[in-house]
Amino acid sequence: MRITQKEPQAILEIIKQDSWNYDSGGNLLNNLLESFQEGFPVRNVLQLVESQNEESVRAGSWILSELGVKACEVFQSTKLLIDSSDPKVRFHYLDCILMCATESDGDSIGKVLFLLEDEASFVRWRAMDILCKLDATQISSGLSWMESVDREHTVMYSELQLLRDSLHESVSFQLLEEYVKDGSPIQKKVTIVVAIRKRLEPQKIVQLAKTSKDDDAIRFCKSLL
Repeated sequence: MRITQKEPQAILEIIKQDSWNYDSGGNLLNNLLESFQEGFPVRNVLQLVESQNEESVRAGSWILSELGVKACEVFQSTKLLIDSSDPKVRFHYLDCILMCATESDGDSIGKVLFLLEDEASFVRWRAMDILCKLDATQISSGLSWMESVDREHTVMYSELQLLRDSLHESVSFQLLEEYVKDGSPIQKKVTIVVAIRKRLEPQKIVQLAKTSKDDDAIRFCKSLL
């Protein structure tokens, strides 16, 4: 049966309740997602992501991740989700950055680079995945934002220089090998991202990952190649 306009609001009210649980509420979430896809106003998802209930915020971030370009309608209103203390929210919201961030959203793209050292391994994995898929303009805007902000962070701009250089220049396999052998953990992950963006042969990318001895890089290549 097709969901009416009244029913999705009722579902929203249920999900906003303190007793609702994200991990066991899959059917409701799927019904609500279908409603958004069929025309329920996307701005209504703000009722979830602006909630004080962590489960509701998690649900809202998942819906945004599934909406594709529809989520761009509320992108500017939801950008702080990437700073959430909930790793699942950070994970889901990365999809919105991929789909919606433009040249003027360097702050959001820069934060994807910061997530290369996230405490959650699945968030680090997703950050690498997103960096492989962002276009050159998006990457450039994120790097420019990082260079311009006066902010202490353990991800250093210099560690990302290879990524910037690779946007407009060819990168030799020998140089990539040097980075994965002697670079920092961030540089090693960035090197794998560059290798994938440059469409190196899968065998060579796997070789780089093994050479890096970086667990994240090795797992990432196993899952994608």
